[in-house]
Amino acid sequence: LFGKIKKNIETVTPTKIALTVLNEVSFIDLCEIVYLKADNVYTEFYLANKDMRVISRPIKEYEKMLSGKDFFRTHRSYLINLNQVKTFSKTEGGFIVMTNGHIVNLARERKEEFLKAWQGLTLQ
Repeated sequence: LFGKIKKNIETVTPTKIALTVLNEVSFIDLCEIVYLKADNVYTEFYLANKDMRVISRPIKEYEKMLSGKDFFRTHRSYLINLNQVKTFSKTEGGFIVMTNGHIVNLARERKEEFLKAWQGLTLQ
């Protein structure tokens, strides 16, 4: 019985993330995250409702946590939610406009991988 329960737990895909700010823990739906921005050892979370949360953990930790959940590292400073991409501009090497209007940098060496991930998501 325990083995069956453990197997079911392992197959559940989390749809929320816990963000701790001071003495408060917020549970945020992954679909509400527009993008994350690195700020030294801090990570700024930009949300669809225009809120911004600063968390005292590096973006690399969130990149690992959100791997395989429609998030993509566009640049050393940005991790975006592919479902929140509004447009991709090919000008000036390429940049991404998110649904909240913010412009996110796209590293030249990440462009091809981004286009495959984004188009793969939109074709589903």
